[in-house]
Amino acid sequence: MIYHDDPFLGDIDCSEVAPLIDHPLFQRLRFIRQLGMAFLIFPRAQHTRFDHSIGAYERTRRRMDKWRRAGILKRDAARDIEIFGLLHDIGHGPLSHVIEAVTKVGHDEKGLAILAELEKTIKRCGGDYDHIRAMFDHTNPFFKAVHDKNLGTEKFDYLERDSSVTDSGKPKFRDLPFHVTFRDGEIVVPYRDDLLDTALHIQEFYMDMYKNVYLRPSTAVLSRLMQKLVFALLEANELTEDRLWPMIDGDLSAAIMNSQQEWARDSMQRIRTRTWPRIAILIKPKQFPESDVYDGTRQLQKVFSVEMERIKKLAGYFNHNPKRLARVEQEIESQFGFPEHSIVIVPLSDTQRFKTQEVQVYSEADGITPLSRWRPAGIERLSEIADSYVCLRVAVNPDHRERLASNDISQQVVDHLFSKIS
Repeated sequence: MIYHDDPFLGDIDCSEVAPLIDHPLFQRLRFIRQLGMAFLIFPRAQHTRFDHSIGAYERTRRRMDKWRRAGILKRDAARDIEIFGLLHDIGHGPLSHVIEAVTKVGHDEKGLAILAELEKTIKRCGGDYDHIRAMFDHTNPFFKAVHDKNLGTEKFDYLERDSSVTDSGKPKFRDLPFHVTFRDGEIVVPYRDDLLDTALHIQEFYMDMYKNVYLRPSTAVLSRLMQKLVFALLEANELTEDRLWPMIDGDLSAAIMNSQQEWARDSMQRIRTRTWPRIAILIKPKQFPESDVYDGTRQLQKVFSVEMERIKKLAGYFNHNPKRLARVEQEIESQFGFPEHSIVIVPLSDTQRFKTQEVQVYSEADGITPLSRWRPAGIERLSEIADSYVCLRVAVNPDHRERLASNDISQQVVDHLFSKIS
């Protein structure tokens, strides 16, 4: 018997999948942080994709035990889903999701490519490669057992791990994971008041994690700065996507520190010495106003209240377009006299990443219905919370923060930004 000692799940029996865990492509996940750059804000956020993948495997195995007893599937199909749970994040590059804003493909596509290299090892573990591949490309609906945005086993795992190391409270799963089942190609919660309340709580907890951890302003700036650096190395042919994706976190840091571009090396040093850019301009929707930030004598952040749709349009103009971001950052630096490569524009990340999707509820009387039918006020509140996260930030190296936040300069910079979509 081969066990993995997990702080949340106890001893996990990994005997059936030991050849996959021992494979170098899986061992690589030990060196990729689950929360990307957040470890600089939350010192205990050192857990890895390896930890999460083992946890997702065990949670999936427990779910499959129940589904087999309920007659939903047989052992061979269950084993394939368990292996998918283990390998679902195998495609991640360095710093997890951070680099995907500047790459042509994402970790799901890379995972499919890596899966082909694991075909023989999957068969050694008793898995059906074709069935598992179909879960990776989402043509096999059983992928939802692991990857459903609301009730997948991997979500239960990362919420518990991420919240623990960031002191964000503890999600109250109660016995919901045990009751989640599969009907007509959907992951569903059986209709029961306490289960519906727990499902809504998990949605609320997920949104809270986005505000306080995943989209925390400092984390967002650090992630965007790292994306800016990776893009610069790609543009200068110091790095290629083929070299980037197999890297681990330390490899990427070393590549930047060895860059031929002095500003890139300086920026990496700023990250290491905690002197990275600080937010000077915040653009928020009018219905969610905030106050300017002062340190008692100086204005450090100027807040602009703008119509929601204009902010969304501006964020959409920049999202997943690192070349456009770099060009506008250079325009601001040149036009307003800031040093080269000192400005960092941080648009809202893709809202689909954190907006809630409907939890499906099953009852004998009504079949499959959305949770919003039973908890409309709660779902409406979650939608409002998602809108409150919409924003765009402009950061600058700390010694220029006061000037960028000044009333005159900040207004001109905001006018320049919105001129792009007028």
